[in-house]
Amino acid sequence: MKNMINKQQNSNLLITNNKVEIEQSNYKLAFTILFMGCTAFFIFLLMSIFVESYNKLTYAYLIETIILTTFLIFFDKIKRIIPSVYLIYAGYATLIAYAIYTSAFITPEFTSVIILFFLFQIPIITIDISWRVNLVVIIYALIYMLTVIPFKEVTLVPDEILNCILFSSFGIGFGNTLRNTRVENFELKRQSLIREKIDYLTGLKNRKCLFDTLDSTSDKKSTALMMIDIDYFKQYNDTYGHLDGDQCLKKISQCFHEFESKYDISFYRYGGEEFVAHTTVYNDAKILAIGEELNQAIFNLQIPHNASQYNFVTVSIGIAIADSIEQNQVHSLLSKADLALYTAKSQGRNNAILYQAWMDKKVNIPPSYRTRN
Repeated sequence: MKNMINKQQNSNLLITNNKVEIEQSNYKLAFTILFMGCTAFFIFLLMSIFVESYNKLTYAYLIETIILTTFLIFFDKIKRIIPSVYLIYAGYATLIAYAIYTSAFITPEFTSVIILFFLFQIPIITIDISWRVNLVVIIYALIYMLTVIPFKEVTLVPDEILNCILFSSFGIGFGNTLRNTRVENFELKRQSLIREKIDYLTGLKNRKCLFDTLDSTSDKKSTALMMIDIDYFKQYNDTYGHLDGDQCLKKISQCFHEFESKYDISFYRYGGEEFVAHTTVYNDAKILAIGEELNQAIFNLQIPHNASQYNFVTVSIGIAIADSIEQNQVHSLLSKADLALYTAKSQGRNNAILYQAWMDKKVNIPPSYRTRN
């Protein structure tokens, strides 16, 4: 019992973690059901006009066609208010109503086949929390049986009840297995995307994600970048070892995460001990103040560093701001932040420097600069 509860809780967590992808899947499913339903009932409606054996169902086909077509026309507007999974339940509710009408009033002398199809199909194709999907199926089955049985021939009642129970049970059983498999596939895809965009060691977004973000924000009025480098990090690794170096990176990255929560700013691991912060909402004075606050926050971590003149780990920060950037100007803005960072290094480290035009002429970055210390 405990294992079943844990499995259900894990399934619910996966559904929560992948709610965007699940909503997209349910949206496609709901739209498909509505479109196919509209098409099928419209064809049946035409057949009922020209084929005598279908005449009794003309009004049922007409009503169902109108309902599903109305859903389809206003589908995009409705889904902004109601999650797609509820639209799926609503769509099936109209189909259950159709099954009840035909079974009770049109063919009371026969057992219904279409209701069995619906009861089996709902839990298999719908992605939602398991208890809710299963409850919907059970409710629909009970409504059908309680509504139809009074109109059925006595000899058919056991068959109707047994069929509903069996097909609901089969649908729920297969549905739970298939739904868990689909949700697990969503989770594998989500984890893959995380690995693609997130740096494993620090938990920060990676360099690829940075450039994707810069490309998508090229139309912003203002873009600010902070190039951040840990001072004397090579010496830190030489002194304390690479394992301690990794722990140092994690502690500093945690500080970056806290700044992300505090300010409207995103941090990325650019490579090695180098990071980039990006924002589109602060002016030069505010972003400089944030950089100086970040300097102090890193120093306050009090990570010992005997090779530094400050005796603790510090960072140098170069800041560059542009009123707007196009895709071909991204590297130019990064280069300006890099120049400001080099200036910060040359002026004693543990500080934040805002890029100025004179840095292009007076600062010559040596070829070996990419391996900073």
